[in-house]
Amino acid sequence: MEPTLRSEEIDAALLDHPCVRQALTTGDGSASYVVPRAWAGEELRLEQLSDWHQVFESLYADPEPLPLGEHFGGWFSTYDGSPIPLEEMRQWRDATVARVRALRPRRLLEIGAGSGLLLSELAPHCAEYWATDYSARAVALLDDRLREHPSFAGRVRLRCVPAHVVDGLPAGHFDTVVLNSVIQYFPDDAHLLDVIGKALSLTAPDGSLFLGDVRTATLERGFHCAVRLSRDDGTSDRATLLRGLADGLAQDKELHLDPGFFAALPAVFPRITAVDLQIKEGRAHNELTRYRYDVVLRTARPTVDLSAAPRVRWREGAHTLAEVVKLLTGHGPGAALRLESVLNARITAETAALRALDAGADVATAKALLRTAPPPTVPDPDALRALGARLGHAVTVTWSPLDPTALDAVFWRGAEGPDGEEGAPVPSGGYAPARPPAPDRLTEYAATPAVIDPTAPLAAALTAHLAERLPEGRRPGAVVVLPELPAADRLPAPFPVEHDPRPDAWAWRPLPDGRAEVSLRLVGRVDRGAWLSALRAHLGPSVLLRARNATVGALPRLTGELPDESAALFVLGPEEHRLTVVSRRPEAYGAGAGPLVRGVVAAYHAHRTGRAEPPGPTAAGSGTEPSGPVGARFTLPGLTVLTPPDPASAR
Repeated sequence: MEPTLRSEEIDAALLDHPCVRQALTTGDGSASYVVPRAWAGEELRLEQLSDWHQVFESLYADPEPLPLGEHFGGWFSTYDGSPIPLEEMRQWRDATVARVRALRPRRLLEIGAGSGLLLSELAPHCAEYWATDYSARAVALLDDRLREHPSFAGRVRLRCVPAHVVDGLPAGHFDTVVLNSVIQYFPDDAHLLDVIGKALSLTAPDGSLFLGDVRTATLERGFHCAVRLSRDDGTSDRATLLRGLADGLAQDKELHLDPGFFAALPAVFPRITAVDLQIKEGRAHNELTRYRYDVVLRTARPTVDLSAAPRVRWREGAHTLAEVVKLLTGHGPGAALRLESVLNARITAETAALRALDAGADVATAKALLRTAPPPTVPDPDALRALGARLGHAVTVTWSPLDPTALDAVFWRGAEGPDGEEGAPVPSGGYAPARPPAPDRLTEYAATPAVIDPTAPLAAALTAHLAERLPEGRRPGAVVVLPELPAADRLPAPFPVEHDPRPDAWAWRPLPDGRAEVSLRLVGRVDRGAWLSALRAHLGPSVLLRARNATVGALPRLTGELPDESAALFVLGPEEHRLTVVSRRPEAYGAGAGPLVRGVVAAYHAHRTGRAEPPGPTAAGSGTEPSGPVGARFTLPGLTVLTPPDPASAR
């Protein structure tokens, strides 16, 4: 006898999973809709902030009796859990202080002052120093330490408030506002935008908003790989380590941002006139210098435009620092020069280890690569800065938009030189995106903390969860992840699939470099935000969706350029796109690509609609009717999604 499907039984099994908050299965069992316990929302944002508040209250509960500016407690290496060496922490603090002092602050507001690491060095040079922190214990500690410095009386003011509360602070008063090593604890990009908007309202004309220690989204996987290799005790094989890497990414509780996020901000906040984005300074190679960067948002008119500087590609136009000197002297004393795609000496070993694992190397080989020094021909970023200083140039060292593992170094002179006394130069265009930033799609540049986004890949995990508990005839046809559960009569109905798909229609297709791809053809109107939400629900909160103009002939090359575990939306025409997912570990998403494809398309449909009636087929002659061979066809309102009929037509 065939087993009888019961929706209540499926719901009970789904609710038994620790990541599921709500579940509702259709009466015919064609789909189960689930809401995860964690998804972006005001309640969860406040919960995330509250969790970090408790962490920092605990940190300052029993502070050591150290002088003001010497409390480096709480700074532990993610690689091995040990405290980051004190000398390296002092280098980190000194570099940050130097960057803020270069802004020449007189009336400074620091949001998230902590134990006063910056205050102790900056306040003596300011007429006013306002410091806020969410932790009452941190503010009490600061107040106690400040009593030992009578010269600060009347100059430093303390307040205990979270970053997004600015009530009582004078509008337009501060020439410098600082948030250092703070925004990674924000729950999502929406909260960050709220704080930036409020901070700008406090900033004077010709002022600066300094955002320090921003964690980069584009190198997140490389960092987690290095952490797993560093902590491995010699018992993990390659498959185990890669699973641990995926878990680390899915469980990361901090906000990571692509540099394009900040490049797009002037279109969101017209008061921002220049964006100065640079990687961290520091001789030590640790997680603070490898994977973090600083951003200065200026409200002053730019005095130096770096975007038009002549470009020279590293390894093509220059191979050594001596050749860079010749280039600089050859361009004249006041000329700027952009050195493109310089290998980043700080992460060459970690990048090599990750690439080796992805290519099939064993853990021992990857760990050996992790211990290798950078090639002697690869300059340290601080060596580039030192070279510029020796030649009388300022140097902006920033991320390369062409290769996330490389850097751009822009050598330039301001109107009065980098150390002029008549007012600090205001550079803009140091970070030069390869294509115009998209201010209407800022979420695409942010990797949201795992506590806010669904556990990934949740749909695949729930499919496996049901397979362990229910026989085949009593499982749903699809699991769809939603941010909230509408009423039963408003559930998005499962959409029709035309042309019964053969197994190879949804297969992962091998790429020459050992990775795999699955590609969907989109004909009609495309909502990029809904695709991003759908992809993150099934692939993980760290996935970024890259949109690129392309031609059909260029797709093989462009797909080869994509980073691992990524998705790209290739724009082939106004109503013609190709959505491609690339992975080194396709087995992590279930057997074959079928469950992933159906789940992602279902989630997109759910984010876009909420209608109970099934969408009808695309009308012929509507301008969106696809032509040519297809495998499976999903007909959604205003959009047709097709899988290729066989690997040969995947391009």
